[in-house]
Amino acid sequence: MKNKTSKTYYRLSRENRGEYAHIHIEIIESYWRHDQFGRSNTEFSLQWQSHNGSGEWYGNNINIESKSLSAIKRASSFLKSICGKSNSPGSPEEVISALEAKKIKRGIYDGRVSEVVGIDDVAPVDHVRWGAINATGGWTVSVVAPNDKEKASLLLAKELSDYSLDAYEKWILAGKPIEVDSYSTPPTIAEVDLKPL
Repeated sequence: MKNKTSKTYYRLSRENRGEYAHIHIEIIESYWRHDQFGRSNTEFSLQWQSHNGSGEWYGNNINIESKSLSAIKRASSFLKSICGKSNSPGSPEEVISALEAKKIKRGIYDGRVSEVVGIDDVAPVDHVRWGAINATGGWTVSVVAPNDKEKASLLLAKELSDYSLDAYEKWILAGKPIEVDSYSTPPTIAEVDLKPL
């Protein structure tokens, strides 16, 4: 299985509480390595607030989540690139436009692939996660494919042969056992209203 490079996405959410609304934009770095499941880190997040009758977003807050000075510097540089000449981010719409101009897509966690993916890259709802069972009963590799055992077996064979010829040969000798992950479900992609109260 080939290593995948890391990608940056933004996650968007809105929370309404009583007479107040909050918009959150998280900048996340999603990566995957052959020896572990997909991982994602929140690099920083932005938040705005609005209240009934205000008609605007205000109270912008920036949170940099980091354990190192180099990550803070990287987040700071990234923020400057989306703020332009201003000292603070503009409205949520302006930030989203700046992110999309940098080719950063809105992302969502898809448990079927165990990683954050762009919302345009989410596999169809009728696709499920299939795994190639190894000698210990675990999965060596998995794929997201239509709910069709024959098609999934072909895709798993290719994925497994790319991953390890030894594991592929053992799987063939064992009768190509596969199973579906009945717990993985497609993510729900919600529309987020960006209008202030």
